Amino acid sequence: REGYGTAGSVVVPALVFGVAHLHHVRRLRSELGSWRSAVAAIAFAGLYTTVFGAYAGWVFVKSGSVVGPLVAHSVANFYGPPDW
Repeated sequence: REGYGTAGSVVVPALVFGVAHLHHVRRLRSELGSWRSAVAAIAFAGLYTTVFGAYAGWVFVKSGSVVGPLVAHSVANFYGPPDW
């Protein structure tokens, strides 16, 4: 946290976490049948994972331990994104 402060320590990794989940676009294009649908789905995934990454970062900053974010990530992977 020293170089970025608390906010930077949460926001920057959250953005990286969100971007790291954008690689599914080619698979989604095949599954959904169009680039437009794939881009819409991946935009949602990027937003969803960025918000989750911020939450996980906040949990880490508040607890000082990776256990909370690891448990949260495991639960999120188990349940998956919301079906809207």
